[in-house]
Order: sequence, then C-alpha cells, then structure tokens
Amino acid sequence: MTHTYQTEITRDAYNKLEARTMVNSINKYDWLISTYKGNNGQIVCNAQACEETETGFSFVIFQDPLIKLYQAKGRATEKAIKEVHEMGLNHFDKLIASDDLPYRESNE
Repeated sequence: MTHTYQTEITRDAYNKLEARTMVNSINKYDWLISTYKGNNGQIVCNAQACEETETGFSFVIFQDPLIKLYQAKGRATEKAIKEVHEMGLNHFDKLIASDDLPYRESNE
C-alpha cells in the first residue's frame, strides 16, 4: 500500500537543498522524513520520530528513533534529492505495511 505524501523542497541556512515530509500519527509518533546531502558525500533520507508542534517539531535526541531509509552517492541536485526522497518514502511505506516502525511507549 502506497500513501500520498506532501513534500516540500527548500534550501537550508547554508543554501543546501532539502526535501521534507511530515507523516502524522504512526505508532503514536509523528515522523519527519528528510533528505539532504550529508557531510560524507551521500544523499541521505532519514525518518525522525518526533512530535509536530505549532512552530515546527520536537524530538529527544538519542531517545526518539531515527531510521535511515535510503542513501545514494551523487551530486545533490533537485532531481537527485527528489529521487532519493521518493525511495526513502517507498521504504517508509514498507515499514508501515510490515509493522516494523517503533511504537511510542505510553506514559499512562
């Protein structure tokens, strides 16, 4: 099953391209899926478990899950960022379908 996502492609503070997709309420987490060129030269797509807020999102580093969805070597053109992001979203869909995404522990 493939979901339809709304993705934004923007430039960060260093003028580098980044693709972002927010997926809400999967296993009691919101998931920020982002694609960018990392310092190692790879274009990387990650899913960060978080909580969407009015002004953005928040997460606890080293506590909330971070999943590497896809990576590829290459120039970080808009086309390459879009392609890697799409591959990452496809992998994320597979994790949802197989119920392999982490669940947030309930504090109740």
